[in-house]
Amino acid sequence: MFKRSSIAALISALLLAAMLLALTGCGSGKTEDSAAAGGTDDYYTLSLTMHDPVTAAVGVLYQAWADEIYDLTDGHVKIELYGSATLAPGTEVVDYVQSGAADIGWIYTAFFSGQFPLTEVVSVPMSGLYHPAQTANVLWDLYEEFPALQEELSGFKVLMLYGNPVNFISTKDKPIESLSDLKGMNLRAPTGGVSEVLKAWGVNPILMATNDIYEALEKGTIAGTVHEWNGLNTFSLYEQLNYYMDMPLYEGAFVLGMNLDSWNKLPAEYQEAIESVSLREGSVKYAEGFNEAAMAAKDKILADGGTLVPLSDEALAEFRTAADAYADQWADSVTTDSFDGAAYYARMVELAEQYATY
Repeated sequence: MFKRSSIAALISALLLAAMLLALTGCGSGKTEDSAAAGGTDDYYTLSLTMHDPVTAAVGVLYQAWADEIYDLTDGHVKIELYGSATLAPGTEVVDYVQSGAADIGWIYTAFFSGQFPLTEVVSVPMSGLYHPAQTANVLWDLYEEFPALQEELSGFKVLMLYGNPVNFISTKDKPIESLSDLKGMNLRAPTGGVSEVLKAWGVNPILMATNDIYEALEKGTIAGTVHEWNGLNTFSLYEQLNYYMDMPLYEGAFVLGMNLDSWNKLPAEYQEAIESVSLREGSVKYAEGFNEAAMAAKDKILADGGTLVPLSDEALAEFRTAADAYADQWADSVTTDSFDGAAYYARMVELAEQYATY
């Protein structure tokens, strides 16, 4: 028979083991408890999903951001990147983040037609935005000034807001020097304002996944694409393209959003550490790096034989007419009894001019 003291010791050991097992298994993103790690706080591992490869400019920049957070939290918060849509398809990132299937998501609002209309004010074509850091400042000012935009993005913790390097039209077989050159042309383009303006210019906009563009260009299914320099380089699209319009068309809007439960489970000190390298300051820093990578890609593509196609003032004015008409339509589309779309758009244009320093 066991002695009472031995039985009590065994029970105590079993209870301690059960408590440790329960602690290591609870909480979104938590990987181990502090006692096991020899620290005083819990350790967290958070997933970040993106549709670009982790080796692309986006991945390199976010890895640097994740490394900063790791250092600021003394290793207590580790962010793991999942690129090339291996964790979540680009068109489903919002659902993955909101459900907790991914902790953090790189959200390109153009993939979610109708879900982020106020955020996409910066994507109205030819509205004066041409640099992602400029767009970051514009978006943060709008976010701080307009409760309606805060409500639109309330489904997750907003960590960053910024634009992508400016998008433009690239073609395979002929340069585009005037509006008439675009008539009847099949171009790959995202949904939203840019597609509507392209239609007004006589283009047949075709929505397709980025991974499918190369083959479509190769087969002649499309004559070109609306893209930015990083994307053209990352997916080797420049191998199928020859001409690049020197006309800023639009800026896409990006949101780095975090699952609210995952955010709320982090201790305040770790939340503060993440915010210190995120929000406006982090968005602008990231956007500047994003643009630097785009300019490096531009230099590479042009050095490889690509031709930059300038437009005359007359041609630019012709293109702008249809873009301005769409801006009025966009403002009407978001106007309600309690929200003035025209005033909101006008404020965006004003801010674009204010931050036009890049």
